[in-house]
Amino acid sequence: MKWLIAMICLLVPGTVLASIKVTPAGVVKVGKQPKQVGITPDGKKAYVTNYGGKSYSVISMKTFKELKRIHTGGAPVEMSFTPDKKYVYMTNFTPAELWKVSTKTDKIVVRIKGHLYPKGVAVAPNGKYVYFSSWWWPYGYFAKVSVKTNKIVQQIRVWNRPRGLTISPDSKCIYLCHFGGQGAKRENEGLAIMCGDKMKRKHMVWTGRNTRHVALSPDGKEAYVSNTGSATIAVIDAHTGRKKKIIRVGSWPKTIDVTSDGKYLFSANYQGRSMSIVDLTKRKEIKRIRFKDRLSGLDIAPDDSYVLVTGWDKGQVWRFKITR
Repeated sequence: MKWLIAMICLLVPGTVLASIKVTPAGVVKVGKQPKQVGITPDGKKAYVTNYGGKSYSVISMKTFKELKRIHTGGAPVEMSFTPDKKYVYMTNFTPAELWKVSTKTDKIVVRIKGHLYPKGVAVAPNGKYVYFSSWWWPYGYFAKVSVKTNKIVQQIRVWNRPRGLTISPDSKCIYLCHFGGQGAKRENEGLAIMCGDKMKRKHMVWTGRNTRHVALSPDGKEAYVSNTGSATIAVIDAHTGRKKKIIRVGSWPKTIDVTSDGKYLFSANYQGRSMSIVDLTKRKEIKRIRFKDRLSGLDIAPDDSYVLVTGWDKGQVWRFKITR
């Protein structure tokens, strides 16, 4: 426990303490290779996709203990909750499926067959559709599913290795990351902004190497993108696609999330074995908390009370209390 307390004191050289404080508030063992974590909209539970454990875990946010572990087979990846709080959708890398899970029973109620290797997923704020990406190259696939019928209503071919995504507050535009290749050459990678019923591409923005995850500001005016190959977070004008700022963080940033007031961004840095905190007003990293593990998933509680982050190698989830 001492090393957990010590982690909080490791700040980026030259930075000063801001008006945000994070303190360790527990760690829980889950399945093998936890890919992502998501806190329910009511803040009572959290789900963890155990990619290597062929399962997902359910955690109590009150006791911070694993309530159950659902063995599913396959390789669960990402998740997104419906606005009515009744369901969470999870992607399964292989076999290629999208799962609809009841947040009441914690059981899979619907399995939707998709294209090969589903990864990112997001439910539209209006609750009508859920979208998911399928990791493929040199072109991937992107599907639109009716939440009401649980049927794929549209599927289009997109660009190289589509990954994380999010939806605009008005549910009209989709922000889809394209990871691209592993080499130095740009291979149809970046952030695609697609709008309208036909999901027509409005902009394709080069944000950095290996664009992985995207989050929006609460007002929907800015998009924040993690670039794993560049160790940066790009700040993008969500309407024009203009790059506004590139912020350096820890090595190989994966999942990112933004506080509900839009002031801070948290980043889980895989190779850097760290969690970065970015002041979005100052446009710079203000803290970097070190871990003895490679980080993957991350989620901030709806009321900004806690941030959860997953440890890939040790199969753990850490909880930190956020205070202002």
